[in-house]
Amino acid sequence: MTTYEQTTQKPFRGKSRFFQKRKVCHFCMNKISYIDYKDTNTLRRYISDQNRIESSRKTGVCPKHQRALSSAIKRARILALVPSDGSHGSGRLSSRNHQSQDRTSENSYSDKKSYSKNKTENTTEESTAKTDSDTKVENAAEESTAKTDSDTKVENAAEESTAKTDSDTKAENAAEESTAKTDSDTKAENAAEESTAKTDSDTKAENTTEEN
Repeated sequence: MTTYEQTTQKPFRGKSRFFQKRKVCHFCMNKISYIDYKDTNTLRRYISDQNRIESSRKTGVCPKHQRALSSAIKRARILALVPSDGSHGSGRLSSRNHQSQDRTSENSYSDKKSYSKNKTENTTEESTAKTDSDTKVENAAEESTAKTDSDTKVENAAEESTAKTDSDTKAENAAEESTAKTDSDTKAENAAEESTAKTDSDTKAENTTEEN
């Protein structure tokens, strides 16, 4: 059987077995005296996910270079080279920027709305003008068709009148021919009668001569 003394463990009161490596200042190790605010790649290494400046306890930067690093990051924030965390004066600046952006967006929205309205009106006017021009073209086509029909009717009437005149002329010629034929027949009959009368007179003269 196990006793109480065997199951219990004494608490550990000594030093920890794991030692954290001492952090060294990156700028001191590389002998960097001036921190450039335009070197955004270096500055972003000392900015947290919330866009705040990391403490020297986490980064291991010495106090001298920590002050220079803070100044460089603040200058870069003012020039919008790195994002701002939205605290203190930068927050006021960012809110002003947001307000100006909102006003700009409202103005741009109103401009876009007025532009779309004007574009719609222009499109409507163009469609109306196009419809009017199409209507005019159709009316002109109808008028030309009506004019062509009237011209065709006039030509047909002229042709009919010409044909009627030709038929009247033919009828007159036929009447004249029949009249001439009748005259010739009458003349032939008169000549036959004259010849008959002459024959009769000759016969009578011969008879008279025989009687004497």
